[in-house]
Amino acid sequence: RPPYFAPFSHLNALMRRSLRAVTLFSMRKHVEARGLAASARGQRAPALLPTYLSDARNVTIYSADNPDGVLQLSIAENHLMADFLVEKLRCLRQNDATDDLIYYQPTQGREDCRRVLGQHLSRVLCQDEYQLDPDGLVIGAGCNAVLENLMFALGEAGEGVLIPRPYYAAFEFDLCARANMVILPVGLGKDGVAAELMQEPNGSNRLDPRIYYPTPEILEDSYRRAMDGGVKPRVLLLSSPNNPLGINYPEKVLEQIIDWCQSKKDLHLISDEIYGGAQFLEPE
Repeated sequence: RPPYFAPFSHLNALMRRSLRAVTLFSMRKHVEARGLAASARGQRAPALLPTYLSDARNVTIYSADNPDGVLQLSIAENHLMADFLVEKLRCLRQNDATDDLIYYQPTQGREDCRRVLGQHLSRVLCQDEYQLDPDGLVIGAGCNAVLENLMFALGEAGEGVLIPRPYYAAFEFDLCARANMVILPVGLGKDGVAAELMQEPNGSNRLDPRIYYPTPEILEDSYRRAMDGGVKPRVLLLSSPNNPLGINYPEKVLEQIIDWCQSKKDLHLISDEIYGGAQFLEPE
């Protein structure tokens, strides 16, 4: 492993700064805390949710013990098969199963799943320095779907997403295809760092990784350029560890990024840490 990778403890400076008090917060708590507003389309989304599920569950369901109940045909939940399916699930899982496993699940993920996921992330990403609140976790079907949903919730069509270069190429699809966001590449800056080769112990050469760090000055320049061009930056998207570079931003750099974002009243910070559990640790 190249020696310029930051120690593992540096990976989660963003989490330690922004989540220490409330762990992984929900969007609602974040909006209330900072006065940030969800996008107009994000605020409209709950009104689009159908009510038939809650309506359907408010009726008395037919069973052998309740022959006057109704057969619910408006949703794809076969209560008449519950005893058979639950028994099969118990056999497959080799533990107790309940009939709620075979029906529609909470949009944000089952409570027990979120609890176990929070324990896993607390161990892998937080090194058990603090525990993530399961109520602040939302589970999605892959990073691309999660990012797309976030774009709908946080930004309006035509607003911008600042992404430091180089970035994962599929971001251009995930953020733009349906959410209609505009990617604003954040250029590289020297900041007194010479873009020259550095020699490794094995004799190979590489560029000084500091030229890839998105400093507040670089971010501010990209922000102003976007505003001057008529595109309002709404999100700063980081990859940590970076994809495709594979480097971790040092803790000091993450602290500066957080401070810069907090100086912008209407800017959200998203950290894509999909590779956070694939770290090669530095020796102590």
